[in-house]
Amino acid sequence: MTKQPQTPNRAARRLAKSQTRASRSDTVKRGAMAMDDVKLRKEWINSAINRLDPALFATHLPAWLEMVAHLQSRPVGTRGSAAQQPIPRLSVAQLRNPRLNSVAEDTVFAFCIAAVLQSHPEAIVKLESELTNHYGLDFPGAGALALCRHGRETENALDDAVGRIIQARLEGQASDPKDIWNGGLRLLEKVRKSNFVQELSVMLAKWTRQQWTQILKDQLFNLSYPRVSVPPIEAALEVNLNDQAFVASLLLAATGAVDIELEPAYQEHLEAIATRA
Repeated sequence: MTKQPQTPNRAARRLAKSQTRASRSDTVKRGAMAMDDVKLRKEWINSAINRLDPALFATHLPAWLEMVAHLQSRPVGTRGSAAQQPIPRLSVAQLRNPRLNSVAEDTVFAFCIAAVLQSHPEAIVKLESELTNHYGLDFPGAGALALCRHGRETENALDDAVGRIIQARLEGQASDPKDIWNGGLRLLEKVRKSNFVQELSVMLAKWTRQQWTQILKDQLFNLSYPRVSVPPIEAALEVNLNDQAFVASLLLAATGAVDIELEPAYQEHLEAIATRA
């Protein structure tokens, strides 16, 4: 049986369907590529923080901030689709936008906290040099680095406290058990608010474990009523998990050893963090 030739209308409809399928396929591919770009930008900045690589951090900071700005520019319910769209480039002036600068400061703080928790505070000095060389003195996140390097006062009490902790480590100041306790508490508060909470929580838990293990070995004389206060600390240290719950549990266990009485509301707050689901 001879196949009838397609009419112009039928041929046009088949062509339109074919083009639609091709267009959808291209859209899916572009969306997948854009999503990969989002993940890659986060992975690069994560890597810079985890490896304490100032040059890598300075190179990839703009790409990370561009991605965050792109997602923030969309309503909350549409950010998933926004992640599938190309990310526009931003000028250095745009990167200094106050809303975006808060993200930059959080990112710089994450690097500085990681440097202290991994016992490499010198990386912070190198970071300042890299960022200044790339973007000038007024680089994105400069305020956070000023706090960590020079202890500048701001209206944010938590940032000021964390800045002083980092500055003390940079200057090699000695710490007694109460300093370690207060430092662990402030760092826990800061880490929980960070975009890098997952990466920093593990580092903080390992640092807290190491600090209190060392205190029990070398600074028992600095603890109050060690016969009573040390056993709860030892019990908390027996937990092998390195997470926020461990940090909160150890802080609670050590209150007696450093003569700290928590407000009831804050006691409940730490207890909630210490409770694993």
